[in-house]
Amino acid sequence: TSFNTASAGSANATLSYAVIDTTNYSLVGTSSNVSTVTISKANVYVNGSIAVANKVYDTTVNAAISGGFVAQLGNASSANSSTMANSTFTSFQLSGGFSSASAGVNKTGTANYTFADSTNYTLVSGNASGSIVFTATISKANVTVVTNAAVSSKVYDTTTNAAIGSAAVYNVSLGCATAANGSTTAQSAATGSTTIGNLSTARAGSANATLSYATQDTTNYSLVGTSSSTSTVTISKASVTLNVNGTVAGKVYDGTTSATVLTNSRGTAALGNAAAANGTTTNSAFSDVNTEATFVSPAPSVQSVNLVNALRDTTNYTIVFGATVQGAPGAKITDSAPPNNPTGNTSAANTPPVGNSGISEELDKQLAGAGGAVSAQEQAQTAAVVFAIEQQARAGLPRVANSFVTPPPIVTPPKASTASAGAEQPVASGDGASAASNTSAAAPSASRAATATTTTQANVVAPREEPRIAGGLVTCSGSGVKLPAEVGTVDSCR
Repeated sequence: TSFNTASAGSANATLSYAVIDTTNYSLVGTSSNVSTVTISKANVYVNGSIAVANKVYDTTVNAAISGGFVAQLGNASSANSSTMANSTFTSFQLSGGFSSASAGVNKTGTANYTFADSTNYTLVSGNASGSIVFTATISKANVTVVTNAAVSSKVYDTTTNAAIGSAAVYNVSLGCATAANGSTTAQSAATGSTTIGNLSTARAGSANATLSYATQDTTNYSLVGTSSSTSTVTISKASVTLNVNGTVAGKVYDGTTSATVLTNSRGTAALGNAAAANGTTTNSAFSDVNTEATFVSPAPSVQSVNLVNALRDTTNYTIVFGATVQGAPGAKITDSAPPNNPTGNTSAANTPPVGNSGISEELDKQLAGAGGAVSAQEQAQTAAVVFAIEQQARAGLPRVANSFVTPPPIVTPPKASTASAGAEQPVASGDGASAASNTSAAAPSASRAATATTTTQANVVAPREEPRIAGGLVTCSGSGVKLPAEVGTVDSCR
């Protein structure tokens, strides 16, 4: 017997007849006939639960839904309306998925179902269509570091900040969205990961950089394997430009070029940009400098100074301009401290005005009163002797004959013979020896007379001859140097 269809419903059954013992029997007449039968639908039961597979984050809400339905099929072997044991029923149309794509434990979702074969099956428990709420887990996708990052070199900026010069390379293993059952796709380049660098020290020089790797989306991704690495970076010194010179104090002539610094030099430092930490710089005021100074010359005058600037922090800074300065504006060196200014303060209120002699107006008046204008040669000679006398006096040396520095001899160029006029002898209270012992600086009154010499070749006039005292001055007859009586004595010519 056979049915003309397997589907439930009315079916034609063809019956064929035959004898079993064909040796002894023969079937005559009707050998078959057709009858109509009914194939009943198999019963389906909805048990109220379905199975949804856990999966790996794949950026979608897809879900792999299974189970939840059983069917009681007929017994195909007996085909007599008896049934088989309940079996899983899959002829349903399923739809739905997770409520969100993000990873998490016990993620909820909804599964929608509808009968796909209502011809052969009948729902005897539950609804023919509906929805069931389910829970399942979406695991984080694994991210790995393929290539470590590197840190940029920078300029000293007082911080341990570090900037990433070359980024790390990351790969990710996403879930297979089609299967949605925990399987993963091949690794692919990952975005959304970060690298954080910190230096072991803020000081200039070689520094170790620690690189920490992390994912920005910690909800859906998990960093596995390497999470940090180290590299070496160079921190360059900040460049210092000293464009404001230090200042020095004036002083009383002491024969040296030493100078006292009042204010140190200053300028700007090109510090690293701490926010960028990539070698860019920003200027800021800088004064962490020690300045040493020396006068260009020890001679009394307004003297320039030579400056030597040194950094207090040579580890992190370097001078690129202004380490040394030649001929910077300086201060005044006075020939002596006036009575009302024993400390040598060189302010205008305490410094005697300088006249033609280059020493003081008082000396100019005495020189002028003794005979009129003072020649440049006489000025220079007078200044040299006065300075020597003052220095030796400060040193506590007694004013005795030949104890002071004698000015150099004067070389007189050749000139024509001239007639000698009667020279007036100096008026003194004794001979040369007694005059030499007179250190009271009281000059007797006398008049200066002109003298003339006859020479045909260059003369070197010895400066150690007896002086003439006239007009409040001591005049060395050999050199012609004129000294004020209160400063120089007759001994000074020697």
